[in-house]
Amino acid sequence: MSVAQDKVPNDEYEVLEALGEGSYGKVFKAMHRRSARVVALKVVPVESDDKDMADLLKEIKILQKCQSPYIVQYHGSLLYEGSMWIEMEFCEAGSVADMLRVSPAGVLSEKEVAAVCANVVKGLAYLHEQRNIHRDIKAGNVLLSSSGLAKLADFGVSAQLTNTINKRKTVIGTPFWMAPEVIQETQYDCKADIWSLGITAIEMAEGDPPLASMHPMRAIFLIPSRPSPTLKEPAQYSPAFSDFLALCLKKNAADRPSAADLLSHPFIKRDVERLEATHAAGLPVLQELVDRNLEAISTDRVHITMTESGDASTMVASTRRMSTDASSDCGTMVYRGTGSAPSGARDTTELYGTVVHRGASDAFGTMVAKDSPQKPPTQIERTPAEPSFMKYFRLGSGSDANLLDAKNSTIRPTSTTVLSASAKSVTQALLQLEDKYEKDRVALEKAYLLEKAQLEAQLATLMH
Repeated sequence: MSVAQDKVPNDEYEVLEALGEGSYGKVFKAMHRRSARVVALKVVPVESDDKDMADLLKEIKILQKCQSPYIVQYHGSLLYEGSMWIEMEFCEAGSVADMLRVSPAGVLSEKEVAAVCANVVKGLAYLHEQRNIHRDIKAGNVLLSSSGLAKLADFGVSAQLTNTINKRKTVIGTPFWMAPEVIQETQYDCKADIWSLGITAIEMAEGDPPLASMHPMRAIFLIPSRPSPTLKEPAQYSPAFSDFLALCLKKNAADRPSAADLLSHPFIKRDVERLEATHAAGLPVLQELVDRNLEAISTDRVHITMTESGDASTMVASTRRMSTDASSDCGTMVYRGTGSAPSGARDTTELYGTVVHRGASDAFGTMVAKDSPQKPPTQIERTPAEPSFMKYFRLGSGSDANLLDAKNSTIRPTSTTVLSASAKSVTQALLQLEDKYEKDRVALEKAYLLEKAQLEAQLATLMH
C-alpha cells in the first residue's frame, strides 16, 4: 500500500483546529495546501518495530478498500517522525453524538433515528459483505454530512475477517454498546455490530445508551445477565421501531438478522429505498437536522487557534509526544471542552468512549485477548472462564508484566479457573461500594433540595 515517507506534514497541510481524540490518536481539521480541500487528519503515534504499525497498516488497507458513501472516505497517509498522518473525508456537521449534545431536547425524533439507522445499516451491509467487523458502532462514530448522509467512522478497532469468516476471540470496543458475546469473550462475528446498532438507536431516541448511569465496570457484569434492553416508554414510539430494536438486541447472536436482512425492515425500508433511488444523495430529514444544528455545533466546538497551540510546525512536533499523553481517557471524536464539561454534557460519550489501552495508568485499557485458533464457522466456543480483561481490572497496573505480552501488546487469556475467594470478595466490595455511593448520592440530593426549599421559602417571606 502507498504510505508517503518523503513528505513533511507542515508542507502538505495547514492545521485549522483540533477536533478531538480518536481511538488511536488525535484528530484535526486541516486544509490540504495543494488542492485547498478541507480534510480531517488523524495523527497516530507509532513505532516502526511495534505491532502498532502492523495494526495501523492493516487499518489503512481496510480504509483503502472501502468505497461506499456510507463510510467516511480515506484520501491518503504519510509517515513522519514516528507518527502516521491519515487524511480522511471531513464531515462538517460532526457526529450524531454532537447532535444529541447540542439539541435542546438531547434526543432525536423517531424519523431522525430511522434515517440515521438506514444509513448505518447500508454502511454495515457493505462492511460485512467485505468481511469486516466495525466493532465500535455508537453515536460518536456516526458522522453527518451537510447533504444528509450518515457515515460510519473510526476503524481503529475494525478487524478483517478471513474468507471463511472465522469468528474472532477479541474483546474490544465500548462497554455500554458491547454485545453480550463480546463481553463474555465467546467467539463472535458481524452480528456484534447489529447489537451495537440497536443500542445506538436507543441512545439516539433517549439521549444515552442503556445502563449509562452506571459505572462501566458494573455494566460489563450486567449486560450479559440482564434481559435485552428496550425503550423506556415504548408507547411513545411506533411498533416498527420496537420490533427493529427487538431484532437487533437478541441475546443469542445467531437469532439477530444480518445487516442485509435489516435493509427491508419496515422501520428503515422507506429511507433505504430513497437512498438507493437517489444514489445516496442524502435524506431530507437529516439535511434539516444538520441545518438546524450546524451553527450550534460550530459554536460548541472548541477552536484551538495557532496562537494558542503554536504554529503548525509546533503542532507537528507535539505529535511525537502523543503516545504518552494521558490527558484524555476518552474514545473516538470526544468533545474537547475548556476544562469542564458543557452544560448537559453526556457522561458516557465524554468519559467512556472507545476503550483503548494507552498504558497502565488508564482506567479502561484496551479490552483485547489473543485470537483463538481458526475453527469452522459452525463451531462456536463458549468459555465459562472469567474474561481476560477482568483480570486486568482486578490486578491493576502493578501486574502488567504478567498480563501483557511485550511483543504483541495483547492481554493474555486467563486460565479456566474461577476467581479466587479474595478476588470474589474484592469484586463484591466494589459492587457494594457502588451501591453505597448511589444511596449516599440520593440522600445528599434530597437533603440539598429540602434545605434549598426552606431557604427559598424564608427568602420569599422576607421579600414580602
